[in-house]
Amino acid sequence: NSTSDNLVRVLTSKSGEAVQWLKNRVGVTFSEVGQLGGHSYPRTHRPKSGLAGAELIFTLSKLIEKGPWGSKLQVFKKNRVLNLVQNYEGHVIGIEYITQSGSIKQLYSRNVILATGGYTNDRSESSIIKQFAPQL
Repeated sequence: NSTSDNLVRVLTSKSGEAVQWLKNRVGVTFSEVGQLGGHSYPRTHRPKSGLAGAELIFTLSKLIEKGPWGSKLQVFKKNRVLNLVQNYEGHVIGIEYITQSGSIKQLYSRNVILATGGYTNDRSESSIIKQFAPQL
């Protein structure tokens, strides 16, 4: 399919530029190149210590929280999204969420970004990890 072909082409031809952008613009340095399972040669860029994804998220989080966004960007931590709020056309126009104190609130916006931390970041008793891999 042409969409997959285009994605592969972009990922393979632009990844070097992305690594440089992360270094120059964001301050994340992936100075090590390693070979992971299934690779025929070393090609995975990573920091000297730690995991690439964790380093990237940590650095981006600091930039976002300290950035010059003013009221244009709000970061809510340790809240749980209950529902995406949609308009009559089905477009997401906000979220319904529960705060740490248990209050249910709604937030409306032209743009909604969900940064969940992944399912492995969910430490609750109802998490996917607890359900399917409690030994972790």
